[in-house]
Amino acid sequence: DMGSKWLLLTASKDESLRLWNVQSATCIAIFAGHDAHRDAVLTCGWHPLGNRFVSGGMDNSVKIWSLESDEMMNAIKESWRTQPITKRDTATTASRPQSTHKVFKTLYEQTPIFSTSKVHLDYCDCVQFVGDLVLSKSINDVIILWKPIFSDSQLKNNVLINYEGNGKAGVSRIPNEVQPL
Repeated sequence: DMGSKWLLLTASKDESLRLWNVQSATCIAIFAGHDAHRDAVLTCGWHPLGNRFVSGGMDNSVKIWSLESDEMMNAIKESWRTQPITKRDTATTASRPQSTHKVFKTLYEQTPIFSTSKVHLDYCDCVQFVGDLVLSKSINDVIILWKPIFSDSQLKNNVLINYEGNGKAGVSRIPNEVQPL
């Protein structure tokens, strides 16, 4: 499980989510950018297997993010080799020619494996996986249990395809399809 009890997700007003290794005080990854949330992120929740998470925010969207890429899995493993930098370390590092601390390179992920704004008409302030289903709530107290629709090959390969209304396909994100239950 790669020490998943020490991994923490945070949602932020700056339109991002961050994955932290609490034990090593390391920011493993920042989920933000091109296909990410376009307003404050209000909520996030882990999939029961710990291999992905769901997020919702003030942009009325719900997004699912994967942690299964080789790069992400390697970064999580590497975060265990990183030692936290203490206040004492920062004071003495300037006087030493070479620091004994390895600098951790935080990953940046811009594209979720699923994205939709068709579930809620207002801010989504609560999301949680229920198995492979998503339970989400808007600020209007509308609670919906739904299933994201995407193919196994898209999940396995993180192949993301967006079909625009004009019929053209672009490589950016999975079609915004949901199945209400």
